[in-house]
Amino acid sequence: MQERLFRLQREETDGNHIIHMTGFPILFCWILSYKSWIVYISVLTILSITALLWFYFRTFQGVWIPLFSGSLSTVWALGFAGYLGYPIDLLMIVVFLLITARALSHSVQSMERYHEEYFRLGDKQAAIMQSYLGLFSPALVSIAADGFAILSLAIARIPLVQKLAIVSSFWILTISVSVVTLHPILLSFLNPPARDPKAGKRFSDLVYNSVNQLLVTISRGNARYVTLAGFVLALLVGVYYSQQLKIGDVSIGKALFYADHPYNVAYDRIVEKGFAGISSLTIIAEGHEPGLFRKIDALTELERFQRHMTQHSEMVGGSITAVDMIRQLYERFEEGIPKWAILPSHAKDVGNMYGFFLQSAGAPALDRLVDKDLRNATITIFFRDYSHDTITGALTHAQAYIDANPNPTMDFRLAGGLFGILAAINDEVEWSYTWNLILVLVIVFILSFLTYWSLAGALIVMIPSIVAQPLTEAIMYWASIDMNINSLPVAAIGIGIGIDYGYYVL
Repeated sequence: MQERLFRLQREETDGNHIIHMTGFPILFCWILSYKSWIVYISVLTILSITALLWFYFRTFQGVWIPLFSGSLSTVWALGFAGYLGYPIDLLMIVVFLLITARALSHSVQSMERYHEEYFRLGDKQAAIMQSYLGLFSPALVSIAADGFAILSLAIARIPLVQKLAIVSSFWILTISVSVVTLHPILLSFLNPPARDPKAGKRFSDLVYNSVNQLLVTISRGNARYVTLAGFVLALLVGVYYSQQLKIGDVSIGKALFYADHPYNVAYDRIVEKGFAGISSLTIIAEGHEPGLFRKIDALTELERFQRHMTQHSEMVGGSITAVDMIRQLYERFEEGIPKWAILPSHAKDVGNMYGFFLQSAGAPALDRLVDKDLRNATITIFFRDYSHDTITGALTHAQAYIDANPNPTMDFRLAGGLFGILAAINDEVEWSYTWNLILVLVIVFILSFLTYWSLAGALIVMIPSIVAQPLTEAIMYWASIDMNINSLPVAAIGIGIGIDYGYYVL
């Protein structure tokens, strides 16, 4: 479909006409059109990681063993997803790259420890035993923390997120085999690493060592109090600005594409030109008896609610109900004189209007306004954007009318259309994000305490995440990065990243 739409756009655009296309179908067409780019970026990421591994280890083993471990976990996880029949969402590729990076990170930790022990002991077998016995506990507990952190996303009542949580947690748990178990076996068959004669003498090594020395310096003596104060200040700043971050506050187009992307340009042009808007809120009027919306009183109530909603905000671009259709048809039968754009006085005439509309526009067009029994009807309000404030404001305004105007003949149901979907997703993301954070911190604390049997040790390990999480939310607020269904898993995985290194260091 995407190729056909884009081809039509190219063919029909000329010096006098510019074709703009926007809306959810086009949004996903654009996403799918970048599939090849995502593959290129993934390959570039792998090549960059390879270069970094060589830059750090300068040994063949230091490069291919971490890459082999990451690739093995990836193959297992994708096979697991295929076995369960779970689809791969293009927007979730970044999550998979992050998890692969976790596998590489654990692998790098173990390889670094092995290199250090070999150069210290000079015996391959002793180095393997010493390094992997020492790393076994922190590696397993950090993998468990990562795995349970992402699995806790399954509490979200969103099937896409639940499937991602199951596959991702399995992916992370495979690291316990691909790295912790497999590395010492592979190293036992390979020659030990050769000592690099230039180690510590390169400019890059000097920079690296200088950074390390700086970090040691600011953690000792009086400098540590300044560092601690900086951490507290960063935590307070992060907590303050994280409270300003609203779920779904950025439009989906702006969240995925740059402001000058053709999709966003088309969306803005439609709003600028005064069209009704492409974001809709649909309210269902559920009647208590068949034929209700042939009656004048019911149609009048429908129209009253419609006018209440259109006067709510300047973001409202228009609305439509069965009343609009009846008024327009009645005006036509009176030679198009505007004063006759009224509701008929008798139910029989209303029924005739439905019949004429059915014959001219067809059943699908009428079904969007009323059902075949004339028992249920819709009120559709079009908005010029779908930000968090616009959605919540519209739903609050609608609910206020429903509460203040009870009707014995019908019930108003919220909410359908794009607004209904986004409101449901935003509510679920907000709820699941809050509880996910709580669950992750509780899980990490329990695992840390059971590992060290020390309250101080558990809290020390958790410090990076306790500080980094609100700071991350603050940066998202400053950079207008939306917290939505796509960024939620990234945030959940991010919690475990700092904890990993805490276990290894401690």
